[in-house]
Amino acid sequence: MPPEIRSQDPLLAAVAPYAPPSYDALLAAAKLALPGITPPQITHRLLPALVSLSYLHARLPNEVASIAALHSMTIGQLATAPGITHDIRAAIALGLAARWGNEIADKEEAARYEDLAADLAFWGIYCGKVLAVLGVVYPTGRVSEEKVSFRVGRGKEWGVEVRLKGPVALPVKAVIGDFGKRIKSILGKERWKGFKYEVHWD
Repeated sequence: MPPEIRSQDPLLAAVAPYAPPSYDALLAAAKLALPGITPPQITHRLLPALVSLSYLHARLPNEVASIAALHSMTIGQLATAPGITHDIRAAIALGLAARWGNEIADKEEAARYEDLAADLAFWGIYCGKVLAVLGVVYPTGRVSEEKVSFRVGRGKEWGVEVRLKGPVALPVKAVIGDFGKRIKSILGKERWKGFKYEVHWD
């Protein structure tokens, strides 16, 4: 293979065909929601992959999209993509399920993915929740003007602020209101003790 092919990240190459129209703008917006403690592999691999896949299940009802997203890395569209470790696969699956509201009846199955993803579980779910906000504000994956932005800061604990511009529809309020629920449930585990996120919006 040519050097330019060999140098590609197999994960990002596998997800590139599914990228939404405004991929660059969505990725830039999502990165603003990441705290300074974010590991490089989240910023440079996991989040970009999730942004590329964030509209893959857009034509499905949320409850169907969640389970299809959870299985996308094992028996779905990306099951045969090479060079992707099991923990990354599990983290992406959790992130995509969170993107679609985490409407999964079998909580034990989701817990098995969390165990497989290990410390990446939190980051997958957190990034998925960020993309859920972007997805409900930009339902087609096109960003013609900025309608939502994130700001992360730290006082006694990490906090993320969501700022919305213009009228806010009820579905947007519902997604933002749900933003912290699954994040806090993951953070309740001992290995994430001390990290808490709060969401505010204007």
